[in-house]
Amino acid sequence: MVTVIVVHSDGPAGPVIEFCAPVGHRGANGGDLESWQPQQMSSAAFDAAKSIAARVVKALGGRGVFGVELMVNGDEVYFADVTAWPGDSAWVTLRSQRLSAFELQARTILGLAVDTLMVSPGAARVIGPGQAPADAAPGPDALTAALDVPESDVRLFGRARAGAPRKVGVALATAPDVATARDRARDVATRLSMRDSRG
Repeated sequence: MVTVIVVHSDGPAGPVIEFCAPVGHRGANGGDLESWQPQQMSSAAFDAAKSIAARVVKALGGRGVFGVELMVNGDEVYFADVTAWPGDSAWVTLRSQRLSAFELQARTILGLAVDTLMVSPGAARVIGPGQAPADAAPGPDALTAALDVPESDVRLFGRARAGAPRKVGVALATAPDVATARDRARDVATRLSMRDSRG
């Protein structure tokens, strides 16, 4: 699956639609497990994806960030779903773009200037309740090990006991290429699941 993050804002001459680089993602158990940016696709497929996404967003109306999910097969692109907010696949933009999808959402609502520039290939991996040490958020040792991964970061949302299917956090990484970024994000998530030696 591919998500095109669409920014619908008001410009001096009227509504403006801008697109972020395509985001690839794969899921498990009804939610995104991993996302990466950019998703490799042909220019014809990306043009078709932008055309479909623009039509969907124009039909919905309003300002903000929309996540338009698409199925892509070669140059063929089919609409699958849309959210009127940055979805789980947008986590990757916290590292890969100058302004994340979440910042873009705030800026469009406030009428501020937006910028959809991608600054680095990146990846995000969701950390679910089953991946964190039982009954606790990742400890200092796990966090230190996770952040030793080059170009990495984490966002932790709360305790692992929060209950399924809530996320405990997201592992983030950038790299010169998507494959390395995905490997790094996976490594960060794995290291966060370590038990803390300090008890």
